[in-house]
Amino acid sequence: MLKYSGKKLMIMGGCSPLVQTANEMGVYTVAAGYYEGTNTKKIASKKYDINPLVVDELVEVANIENIDGIMVGIEERLINPYCNVCEHLGLPSYANKTSVKYLTDKSLFKEQLQKVGLPVIPEYQDSDEFISGYLEQIPLPVVTKPVDSAGGAGITIIDSLSELQKGIDKAFARSKIKKIQIEKYMQGDIIACYYTIIDGQVYISSVEDNLFTKLQGNLCPVTTGHIYVSKHIDLYMEKAHEKICELLNNIGVINGVLQINAFVENGELYFYDPGFRLQGEAQHYILDAVNGFDHKRMMVEFALTGSMGSPDFATLNDPYLRGKYAVSMWVLLKQGTVGKIEGFEPIKEYNGVIKVVQNLYEGSVINESRIGTEWQVLSRIYIVSDEKKNVADTVRKIRENLIVTDIEGNDMILDALSL
Repeated sequence: MLKYSGKKLMIMGGCSPLVQTANEMGVYTVAAGYYEGTNTKKIASKKYDINPLVVDELVEVANIENIDGIMVGIEERLINPYCNVCEHLGLPSYANKTSVKYLTDKSLFKEQLQKVGLPVIPEYQDSDEFISGYLEQIPLPVVTKPVDSAGGAGITIIDSLSELQKGIDKAFARSKIKKIQIEKYMQGDIIACYYTIIDGQVYISSVEDNLFTKLQGNLCPVTTGHIYVSKHIDLYMEKAHEKICELLNNIGVINGVLQINAFVENGELYFYDPGFRLQGEAQHYILDAVNGFDHKRMMVEFALTGSMGSPDFATLNDPYLRGKYAVSMWVLLKQGTVGKIEGFEPIKEYNGVIKVVQNLYEGSVINESRIGTEWQVLSRIYIVSDEKKNVADTVRKIRENLIVTDIEGNDMILDALSL
């Protein structure tokens, strides 16, 4: 019998890989979220179509099902209700009110970065009073963004005064707390720094170069892939790692996984956008393949026991990935309805491919509101090899053989990782 057979886990929002992992561990999974017919709900043991932002509804489901643990998927806005419902029911929560406060509000996070001596992106005021009277004083280009969003929602790159108010209005519309940032538009390299925190001990698990498409004008750039390990990892370890550890200890982060992004310009790191949850990038596939630990499994165990397990984690964890080369390749689609996908199934057998995650299918609709967000990602493909050339060859083979057309036969692939 599996160790967790008979245990019941409620997953808030969407994250089908997390549900699949829990199922494989023998856990009875209950998916609770807005949308009907999602992959998460299709593979869960039971589903509830409820609002995952409403704590009372979550508590009611948890009591009906005699839930033993709760997990949040990859949706940033669900972390606060997750924390609240766990507290209400007396169940383990990797987040607490202090850590949630600082890691779900971009402006408060910037304050903590400054306290530990890390540079932050220059900002040009976030109050409505300033915005209404002093637009012409803001040096362009800038980025307008909600302080409480994720996945690119509500973000706009602004390079003309005539567009600035539109970007501000868009950011306010997507902010639940009606608070935004107007920041300098940074144009250096971008890295993603992925952490594991176990019983207050902070580990850096990976540092990746994050590549973006430049084919969508002033919309939020969407990722085309990540390259492991980052060419900037030594710089990061020298200048920032210990200070990030100090920051996380200061705000009471005890357990969980966390991604922090940073721009690299002129040898300096400018941090932004923390994500206190499993990531859409899904680093766990590469880390499991190379280092032998699975964050999904660890988070399920925490939800059910209050412990992330992995007593040998310090030995397994290696942010340099034991000298291996790895990428995640994101395939982005244009606006439209997916008509036909060809050459997709064989990708799973290509050299070095360890995982293929498909998000969109024939018949999927990418409408205007999804452009400039991760909702336009057809697939993420994970490749690992001892040789850099092997990874590059596989990426090229995918680009040459994958064909996606809309219902009128037009090419739908906008962009994808290129090495």
